[in-house]
Amino acid sequence: MNPKNRPESSSLRPTSYSLIRDKDSFTFTTDKGAIYKITFTQDAEYIDYLPFADDVYSFVLEQTSGEYKGRDLRMKQTVIETLGRFFENLPQAVIIYNCSQENDHEKTRYDLFNRWFDEFGDEYDKVNYSDLESREYASAIFRKDHPQRRLIEPAFNKVFREK
Repeated sequence: MNPKNRPESSSLRPTSYSLIRDKDSFTFTTDKGAIYKITFTQDAEYIDYLPFADDVYSFVLEQTSGEYKGRDLRMKQTVIETLGRFFENLPQAVIIYNCSQENDHEKTRYDLFNRWFDEFGDEYDKVNYSDLESREYASAIFRKDHPQRRLIEPAFNKVFREK
């Protein structure tokens, strides 16, 4: 994912945090000492009956230690670049994420990710789902040139509604 209408390298864009790769995840430490883990997990069971099922991955961004200390542009840049690299390596991927209900901030997380997508997601499409009553917020992101694009949106709309 690249910033819309901006050159690839810009002195105005913050530097991402260094990632430490683990067996199945990436971790990074913020300037304020919080540690985050990014995980991509193959998740074909969501839609195992469709031809792109093996390309479905769950995305999790989890704070594993430290305190949340407010807005962090370097964290945003780190997440965006990590998602971009994932799509570079697996261009047919469909990434889904469900916003955690921890601390009753699921709507805030959903809104934040939507803003980031609006800023950086010009090469991608997104299917959103929200249910205020159950406090469920989820999205599926995929490249606009995905060969199964016409199947993805209806499939995830169905999956999210049936949860």
